[in-house]
Amino acid sequence: MSKDVMYERDLLYPTENLYEPGSVHIKLLNPGKDSKLPLIIECKTSHSPIKYMKAILKVVQCDVFDRINLDIRNNTRILLKACEELKNDYKGFEYIEVGFSGEKAEFRGTNDI
Repeated sequence: MSKDVMYERDLLYPTENLYEPGSVHIKLLNPGKDSKLPLIIECKTSHSPIKYMKAILKVVQCDVFDRINLDIRNNTRILLKACEELKNDYKGFEYIEVGFSGEKAEFRGTNDI
C-alpha cells in the first residue's frame, strides 16, 4: 500500500493553561498492510505530547474520526513524530507508537510507518 497522505490538518488541544493551548499537525495516511490508517501526530508547541495524549486523541477523534464513523483506537496506528523532548527518551527512533492497555496509553519507539 502507498504511504500517500489522505488528509492533514493542524489542531488545537486543551492544556493546563487556558490561554496556552497545545497545537499538533496530523497526517492520515493510506491504510497499511494491517488495514489500519497510520495517523502521524507532530507537535507544533512545546507541550509534552505524552502528558496530553488523552486530550490530543479526544480532539482528533471528535474533529476527524467521528465524521467518518471510525474509532481512533481500533482503526488507526497512532505515531508521534519524535520532537526534541522525545528524542532524548527514544534515541534512534523517528516515531513513538501509541498503543493502549485498557485506558492506559503505552509508548514504544519505531522507525516503521
